[in-house]
Amino acid sequence: MTGPRRPTRTRRSSDRVRVTPRGWTLAGASVALVAAGRILGADECSAVGVSGLVLVAAAVVWVRYGRAPLRVLRRPDPLTPHVGDHARIDVALTPTTRRGSAGFTLVEDVDGGRLQARFSIPTLRAGTAVRRAYRLPTERRGEAPVGPATAWRTDPFGLARGRTVLAPTQTVIVRPRVFRIAAPDLGHGTRAVADESDHARARTPDASGDFAAVRPYEVGDDPRRVHWAASARADELMVRQDVAPRPGRTLVVLDTRAFAPDHDGAEAFERAVEAAASVVTALQRVARPVECRTADGTALTRSGTDRTHRVLDRLAVVSPGDGDLIAALADERGTRAPELVVVVTAAHDAVTRAAVARFARRSATLLVVTADADPTLPEVGGRTGRAELTVVVDARTVPFATAWEAAVGRRGPVRRAARGTPLAGVRARPGGGR
Repeated sequence: MTGPRRPTRTRRSSDRVRVTPRGWTLAGASVALVAAGRILGADECSAVGVSGLVLVAAAVVWVRYGRAPLRVLRRPDPLTPHVGDHARIDVALTPTTRRGSAGFTLVEDVDGGRLQARFSIPTLRAGTAVRRAYRLPTERRGEAPVGPATAWRTDPFGLARGRTVLAPTQTVIVRPRVFRIAAPDLGHGTRAVADESDHARARTPDASGDFAAVRPYEVGDDPRRVHWAASARADELMVRQDVAPRPGRTLVVLDTRAFAPDHDGAEAFERAVEAAASVVTALQRVARPVECRTADGTALTRSGTDRTHRVLDRLAVVSPGDGDLIAALADERGTRAPELVVVVTAAHDAVTRAAVARFARRSATLLVVTADADPTLPEVGGRTGRAELTVVVDARTVPFATAWEAAVGRRGPVRRAARGTPLAGVRARPGGGR
């Protein structure tokens, strides 16, 4: 549930009325009195017994038909909670008839029934509403079922009890935690970061663009853009007209391979999901084309120009699987190679190293490691070639945001090989070896 839902009304078909132990006791005693009165000829005993049975029947009818329809509106606050947020569910109940509604107890199942929220609802008059709220657990990402909302009501004597479903079960998506990090540069540190609106060069029109043509000077044009050679030939002032380059595509690959039986990577996988969500959000924030996929090829974004945050909803429910297509992603053919590939893994091993090496043949690469699946990998410090341009963010022992800033930088540039960590067994110092 990521937003307000359509109000729901009480359904009579969902009513369940049961006689309480007190009611069964009274009914049994009443039957005994009726029988005793018939055997002994005591009409008074029979009358008392019949009165008790009528009272139990009246309690059942009162509970079954005594509740007025209610309109229920359930809304999360915030609408899209993240892991660690202080989230709550607001519930509003309003009678839909003129006679209002008698008091009852509202019960809401939370997180699939692990918890329950109980509220005592007073008698409601027509046109009035009552609002209640309870805390939504956000300790872990994923789907958090809420509901159904049920109303429990008893008669004044406690002889019968009724249960009515007021609202069905709904699902709140708890998104992974997102750290505010700087977006990385494109390419191997050869392209200027002029994407963010607060950057000095980004405020200069077409400052990072490519030359396209010249046009006559107009009042208000920057004199520094005057093209003197063209002005001399045309015998009038001409200014250069640039076209801003199209930003290259970034591919974020989340390693979702299943862990080895002896590898406890559940916590590391959660950190990897948070890292992938943070990188995608940082790129979307500066309007950079970005695609996000899992290791088995599942696309979490619709396209490179997807600006919605639905990718966070998909990352919220992602889990390790049996697919192993990192190499297939690296060997993609028929499409233009992404300018930057960010591989996020919680199980760094030889397969990850081989995939990153394949990516490095066509694109700049950045590897985020939250855990090792094979800590015995040998050092490959003597490697040469484009694989050495891979920047490693070592988030195994330090928070991801700290490791990102140490390895990539506060402004987010992917440095040249001299600033990167050679792609090996990831033996860099914690924090990226800066």
